[in-house]
Amino acid sequence: MENLNLRLLKGGFDKCEQYWNMKFSNGEKCYKIYFITDGYAETVINGVKHKLEKGNIYYMDTHKLEENICPDYIDMFWVHFIPDSLYLNMHIIKLKDFESWRLDDPAFLDFNLQCIPDFFEGDHGIDVACSIQSILLKFLSKMLSDQKDKLSSLPYSKYLQLLPAIEYMDDKYITNLSLKEIAEKIFLSPEYFLRLFKKSFNITPHQYILHKRLNESCSLLTRTSLSIEEISSSVGFCNQFYYSKMFKAHFNITPNNYRKSKLMP
Repeated sequence: MENLNLRLLKGGFDKCEQYWNMKFSNGEKCYKIYFITDGYAETVINGVKHKLEKGNIYYMDTHKLEENICPDYIDMFWVHFIPDSLYLNMHIIKLKDFESWRLDDPAFLDFNLQCIPDFFEGDHGIDVACSIQSILLKFLSKMLSDQKDKLSSLPYSKYLQLLPAIEYMDDKYITNLSLKEIAEKIFLSPEYFLRLFKKSFNITPHQYILHKRLNESCSLLTRTSLSIEEISSSVGFCNQFYYSKMFKAHFNITPNNYRKSKLMP
């Protein structure tokens, strides 16, 4: 079984007030978990308005996020994440875009919420990273179990056939890989591999590589002081101008503004 890790993008604790009111034209390319400790707000995803209330945990797919609405204030611990695993992602995208649980659910009582801002804002050890990963995977496990009818029909055996090519792309994503070079890893013709990959994951191999480069750059933007030029080069872009163009098209924000922006829920 491959790793099913999640990439933790942002997180912390915030008292969100009316500045949190915002409309989105292109959603946000991530998934979120909110732990609401006080206050009230609403969020609109794919045309549906959802309440965010004290004492609840919320999962949301924000690719189709349209608006945040905060009449007064809302206090929350929060995490933004994306799947590192292509196989996990192909299942998550099939799930409902909004789900909730009680904060006092026995399954989550042993989770220390304070570890979230500790991880993103201060010094932390591997134990904190594992703790956050484990609780997020627990939420996803509950959703995947409850929504089995929505899961991908791709047999795991077929995924294993594709896995050497995926691992090769993961290892060599900063280089200019040809479709022929990737397909050779599983002894398929480029044409057949392209059709099979696209049918399985709804993206092309080169779109997958582009997404991986952009996702890797997010971590570098928030956790290092490398220049935009250095980051673009380190994740495989030929120049920073093309990198910035692709980043803006994917995340609806420039790399510089992403780096400078407050880490907001």
